[in-house]
Amino acid sequence: MRAVERDEAQSKINRALGSPASQIKVPKVGWIRTLRTALGMTGEALARRMGLSRTAAVRLETSECNASITLKSLQAAAEAMDCRVVYVFVPKEAETVEGLLQRQTQKKSRQILSEVSPHMALEAQSLTKDASDAELKRISNDLMHRMPRDLWDD
Repeated sequence: MRAVERDEAQSKINRALGSPASQIKVPKVGWIRTLRTALGMTGEALARRMGLSRTAAVRLETSECNASITLKSLQAAAEAMDCRVVYVFVPKEAETVEGLLQRQTQKKSRQILSEVSPHMALEAQSLTKDASDAELKRISNDLMHRMPRDLWDD
């Protein structure tokens, strides 16, 4: 294993560990291979430490890259490299969970208002832009507080 590859892998891991979870990207070759490379560990050594054949270890790294690996296998590989797996859900685009909820309540509010608007128009009770915006806000706040079962039904 070349020292340059090992140094690049170490830098990649150190940058990831110093980043907020929302900014961590899975390396193209996967975490197993990246960490193994950073440690200067051969695939054969990893296989031996895991009690696998070299071919099985290669399949493990491949399955991580194509997202078919199991958590159990990830944990076994991590353990073999004296690490642990941290499993976390992170909202997309660095949003907060509250931001996700707010976006969904606004979406649902627009849906509700769009369903009643044609009926209001038939009765000559259409809302102005300002009144419509205020009603969207009111409905969204109501949904945020009530959290109806159908909030996430599209």
